[in-house]
Amino acid sequence: MIFTSIGPDAPFHRAFTPRWAHAPQSGAGAALAGGRFSRPGVEARYLAATTETALAEYQGESPLLPPATLVTFLVTAQNVVDFTGG
Repeated sequence: MIFTSIGPDAPFHRAFTPRWAHAPQSGAGAALAGGRFSRPGVEARYLAATTETALAEYQGESPLLPPATLVTFLVTAQNVVDFTGG
């Protein structure tokens, strides 16, 4: 497994339903049904390196972009698993 570091203060973005705009750091929405890398009942925050990716992931298969709240987090992290090699 390859590990990397992020930051300091690297911008990462998150688009989510305005229902959760009061709590942008919450992972409660993902806990309701689960996500790609989290089981139902487990809170998770999915972040993207670009705003375009965050919005595309939020839009999913819909032909239209639903109303969204877009936030930017400044991230500093150590020992992050690097999946860029496959």
